[in-house]
Amino acid sequence: MGSGIEYIKNEKVFQTYPRIILFSFSDTRHLPMTKPSIPSNLVFGALAFWAVVVFVVYFSRIPDPAQLLSSAWHAEGPQSWVLGGFLAAWFRFAGLFFQSLLLVFALGRIGVRFEKLFTPSLGNPLLRLSFQFALGALFTTLLWAALGINGLWQGPFLLALLLGIILWALWDGAQALRKGSFLFPSLPLPGGLYRGLALLIGFELFFCFLHDLAPETWVDSLVYHLGFLKNDLARHTLVDMPTHSYSLFPFAGELYFLNGLLLGGTEVAKLLNGWVFFFTVLFAGGWALEWAGEKAAWIAMALTASFPLLCMNAWTTQVETILTLFVLIFIYFVARLLTQEGNSPANALAAGLGLGMILSIKYTGLVIPLAVLPAALWQSFDKNTRPFSGRFVALLFLAAAIVFFFWPLRALVLTGDPVYPFGPSGASFRVIPEAHLKNLIAFSHNLPRAFDLTWWNFPWALTMNAVSIYDFLGPFYLLALPLFFLARPQKPGLRFLWKVLLLYALAAPWVSEMPRFHIPWFILAGLSLAVWVGSRGNNLWEKGFAWAALVSALLTLPYLFGMSGHYFSCGGLWQGRENPADYLERKLTGSNYACCDWIAHNTPPGSGVLLVGEAQGYYLDRSFDANMLPDVAIFQHIVRRAQTARDIQEQVRQLGVDYILVGEPKGIQEQGWLPPGEEWTQVESALLDQYQKVYLTPVYQADRHRVYQVRSGS
Repeated sequence: MGSGIEYIKNEKVFQTYPRIILFSFSDTRHLPMTKPSIPSNLVFGALAFWAVVVFVVYFSRIPDPAQLLSSAWHAEGPQSWVLGGFLAAWFRFAGLFFQSLLLVFALGRIGVRFEKLFTPSLGNPLLRLSFQFALGALFTTLLWAALGINGLWQGPFLLALLLGIILWALWDGAQALRKGSFLFPSLPLPGGLYRGLALLIGFELFFCFLHDLAPETWVDSLVYHLGFLKNDLARHTLVDMPTHSYSLFPFAGELYFLNGLLLGGTEVAKLLNGWVFFFTVLFAGGWALEWAGEKAAWIAMALTASFPLLCMNAWTTQVETILTLFVLIFIYFVARLLTQEGNSPANALAAGLGLGMILSIKYTGLVIPLAVLPAALWQSFDKNTRPFSGRFVALLFLAAAIVFFFWPLRALVLTGDPVYPFGPSGASFRVIPEAHLKNLIAFSHNLPRAFDLTWWNFPWALTMNAVSIYDFLGPFYLLALPLFFLARPQKPGLRFLWKVLLLYALAAPWVSEMPRFHIPWFILAGLSLAVWVGSRGNNLWEKGFAWAALVSALLTLPYLFGMSGHYFSCGGLWQGRENPADYLERKLTGSNYACCDWIAHNTPPGSGVLLVGEAQGYYLDRSFDANMLPDVAIFQHIVRRAQTARDIQEQVRQLGVDYILVGEPKGIQEQGWLPPGEEWTQVESALLDQYQKVYLTPVYQADRHRVYQVRSGS
């Protein structure tokens, strides 16, 4: 393993200009062959037949491909299409994209500086660029967390600090360019089939950035990914909401989005996720290039860029995309540690940073070390593998702890449970009713249809599920599945990845049965298959595999367009027929958006808002309290501790609440005041009715939501 690439100085491969070095790639190693367990031609023919069966069954389900293709571009906007609106929209888009580009450049320059601290010897520029970007993202998450815990989240101060970082990065980049140390990597554009893969990658990235130019409408983002950030900014600190368990989850992925939120709002935050998608594609390609050559790199990048769940995740501010990038970084450096030339403190430190970020982004990331570290121990018994040294293992965990320790420490101090609310029974002094906690856990174990079947039918049933944004896998991994059983990889690194994938697959259902939470498995599987086929040196296998990846991605596009139209419907924005305000009003009809918008424009800036029955708080632009259904409902908690209406009022005022936004107004028994399935007692109902009459004034209503102003006094 190691860098695995030799750079040859000649006219075709390496050109040096006065101040700029351009890298292109040529793998000069003789790569060991990997052979199936049965004759190659027979395996290839059987796999081709299996691919045809999978394709026919999978794509025969498309009812009207033409309708799906057009759905992504169509939207019923309030304006007719005009050239002026189109130009104005794209002028605005250009500004948003430029802001995201400045941020990414700044993160990359930060990464250049930090990379020098431990120099992991990344000779492959694709890997190096991605790793530098990841280091910059890691640095800013630690910076924002440190400022947040000290109550320094003052908007103007944070923005000034961020602008200062960008200005420094521009100066630093100019100095690097002047000194001739600024690297511009370039991967030669292949011909024929691989040119098609390159065009596919370009389109998937372009389509991703198109979605990221739209304001955020994804519910999870409005509730916590971005909603919590907005609340924290309003309160100038990292807020603990006792009635919202998610507020104590690891938050590093969201702190990365804070860079975009400070500079340009939800669109720039989403664009930053698009850039993570870009660097994830680059890292997968760079890894495959190092281990198996140029063709494998294009196959790996195509499989990564076209995996539907990853694509759709990058259209929003969900955190699985950045989780995937750090998973690849962690596993790559662990793989380097298992080699003679890569067994160094630098690689242990880099692996530890990757692990720390994985744990800091999402609890479901725990499945990664549960699979990777046992796989590394298993692989250490391989005669061609160097076992970890004890000091490198210690360094890895020390680096991970430095990055991660803040999040469990925060939860421990506030609740007594470092992994609240998932710790042992009785560990926390903040109580969630057992039935509610079961609902929280059950959420990550929904979509269980395939898991109810026998193990042999599971891959087929999971792949052939009804397509949705939660479980849209595409057909490629089902048709390639036999290779994991038939192939016998000769390279130690690939054998290690095979072990990781096996242990990951076994551990994943215990963490969550939702495919969206296990995107890294599929990306690593695609990368492993690209390396395997590239290592064979067999042109038939390489072309067959590349064709399968290309055809699968192209035939999947109608579904992807359908998902775009169903969940996002950005066509009016792209055509200039809708402005962002009209788009939000249309897309968020039925939610509390209209009431949030009214509060943002009609209440004093320092007002506090209590959300009851719905937790989407991003567009409030005010500090707020809310709860998710697994937690104790706020008013349920308040009313059951009160003896009089005045007691309720005193508790509400202690929360700093000036307005209450209630969902589903149906009178005093409305669902919004109490979680579904629970009822007020007659005494509680009368008490709440009295409180509403004496202390609340209805001031606005839209759809099924109502805003009350809390009268002053007790």
